[in-house]
Amino acid sequence: MQQAGEGVLDVVRAPADAQARERLLRGYGQRPEVMFAEQDGRVGIQQVSNDPSLSTLWGMQSTGFGSGAVGAWGRDITGTTTTVVGIVDSGIDYTHPDLYLNIWLNQGELQGLSFFSTLVDTDGDQLISFRDLNNATNRSNPAAGLTDWNGNGYIDAGDMLDSRSGWENGVDNDSNGYRDDLIGWDFANNDNDPYDDNSHGTHVAGTVGAMGGNGLGVAGVNWQVQMVPLKFLARSGSGSLSDAVLALDYFTTAKIQAGQRGETGQFVGTNNSWGGGGYSRALENAIDRATQQDLLFIAAAGNGGLDGIGDDNDLNPSYPSNYSSSNVIAVAAITSTGDLARYSNFGSVSVDLGAAGSSVFSTVPGGGYGNKSGTSMASPHVAGAAALLKSAFPSATAAQIKRALLESATPTASLANKTVTGGRLNIPAALDRLGALVVDPTLPMVSVAASDAAAAEAGQAPGSFTLTRSGGTLGQSLTVSFSLGGTATAPDYAPSLGSTITFASNQTSVVLTITPVDDSLVEGPETLVLNLAPGSAYAIGTGSATVTIADNDAAPPPPTNQILWGTTGNNTVTGGNGDDRIAGVPSSGTSAAALGRNQIDSLTGGGGRDTFLLADSRGTFYNDGSRLSQGTEDYALIKDFNAADDKLQLRSDSQYLYRFSGGSTEIFLGNGDNRFSNADELIGKLEGVNLVPGTGAYILGTGNSWTTFI
Repeated sequence: MQQAGEGVLDVVRAPADAQARERLLRGYGQRPEVMFAEQDGRVGIQQVSNDPSLSTLWGMQSTGFGSGAVGAWGRDITGTTTTVVGIVDSGIDYTHPDLYLNIWLNQGELQGLSFFSTLVDTDGDQLISFRDLNNATNRSNPAAGLTDWNGNGYIDAGDMLDSRSGWENGVDNDSNGYRDDLIGWDFANNDNDPYDDNSHGTHVAGTVGAMGGNGLGVAGVNWQVQMVPLKFLARSGSGSLSDAVLALDYFTTAKIQAGQRGETGQFVGTNNSWGGGGYSRALENAIDRATQQDLLFIAAAGNGGLDGIGDDNDLNPSYPSNYSSSNVIAVAAITSTGDLARYSNFGSVSVDLGAAGSSVFSTVPGGGYGNKSGTSMASPHVAGAAALLKSAFPSATAAQIKRALLESATPTASLANKTVTGGRLNIPAALDRLGALVVDPTLPMVSVAASDAAAAEAGQAPGSFTLTRSGGTLGQSLTVSFSLGGTATAPDYAPSLGSTITFASNQTSVVLTITPVDDSLVEGPETLVLNLAPGSAYAIGTGSATVTIADNDAAPPPPTNQILWGTTGNNTVTGGNGDDRIAGVPSSGTSAAALGRNQIDSLTGGGGRDTFLLADSRGTFYNDGSRLSQGTEDYALIKDFNAADDKLQLRSDSQYLYRFSGGSTEIFLGNGDNRFSNADELIGKLEGVNLVPGTGAYILGTGNSWTTFI
């Protein structure tokens, strides 16, 4: 430049913090002698995975419905050795040749070992990792006792946990309550060996961080990363919520202690590919503690119920993905054709985005590889993406990473109205979005709270949401978008809230008030959830709030199952809403009058599943005893028989016939000769119902669903 007469090209060393770097760049560029100022970027060979099974990893591809991880690798963004992710699962096969270098080492525990000072940080990341331990400098150090005890050709956690290694000194060196927790902890068995004896956790770990570019097997979203095995699921695949709480708190404490020791490790959050057990206050509190330490909680949305079909998490919460903490990211599963997987749960309010979950190829214990499907496989794609974003922008907060992931999601038809974003994971777009968020700290922060969370139909007591903004330029107006969810709909309250609000110039808060409509419907408590929608002009702090509307309409009393009897005269007997037993004759007596001779009874069941008695232990009712007529002067007229719900009670020692005539199914007591004649006695009519298979009369067998025989 100087030789061309364009001045001198100065190179200025900038601070590592992105915001400080941006201030320096702006200030330097404003100097009168400076023509322009720009960031000195890095260029190099574009990374291309040489892992032989890359082509099977459809979820990593930039084509089709993959996450675009391949595109991020092409920009030389492949992760760092200082990025830390917790794998809360069934453990990890830490000896796997595609994982062993990316297993976390607890620096606090290592620093208490007598030979720690002899270890060399060979890659300069200010941490001792398995990459350092496999370097010849450390392997040749006799003080470290680095011996390949399991004989696989490299140093892995299995060698360190071998009783002969000398790396376990029986002391809780970092005072976190766990002795010799060199790489994590097994909460299922309460020991320091979180080896995966199920395979689920190893498969998840491979998606987050299988070693890339090593010419072996597969590649994770992060080629370099540190994964903490937090085993709380046993060999069976199940575990206790209390152990899950311990696992989460372990990771949160690990971040706190690393910060206190001044380490360079960047703790991102945990992957949680598990579910069940219902709501737990203890687990929610553990997630909130992680939130307070700026850690993400990335969770599988769940795989539906016993029918194998995904459920709506808005209506049927699936935990832990349904916890409302601001650091939770809930992930649905899509197929390689872009469809929402049949088994995947969904939720326009409670599930954030989709990612590859079907036929995902990854690592399994014993050094192998295999396919698995489920939202368990989708979640680690997003957890891996969060770690990759953190590696590219170390100063990014958990809220910024979550915002970048959600705002950059690629719209996907199968996810429209099924997830918050209506889209799937797009890693390159998320990197771009996070870059804008981190470099531009001037965006205002918008939050929402339920300033009056208890509304009621009685007296039309209102509820309200308050939206606040801070930072940015208060002198400008700001329009914020939102969506509404919950069980309450527009007819339940007034006025309609729309989908946007505007802060006027210098206005820092806006109140949205809703007044319940006092209707006569029995609805029970209803909820109205306001969710802030991402926007390019603002950042989201607390993004969701709920107002509950109390109902003042009493539910009807539960149905009572009745036994209703008639008299010796003509009767009209009507049931209720329960499962009633109804007869037109008296409950006792064996005389002809007590069994219905010479009477016509009108029977109505009402609601419920009713049984109409045309016989009991005393005999068949409405038999006039004459073989010369069909008894048309005594029978039960059943007004509302429903063959799907109701039954006729008859005797098993008698023969019955039935036919359709005059708009009713007629029931006859037969004389046993297997044919229809005047000697057969009419005992009942099912008004307006045809249950006869054809024309003529038929013997009534015992196989009909609408009969019961005693």
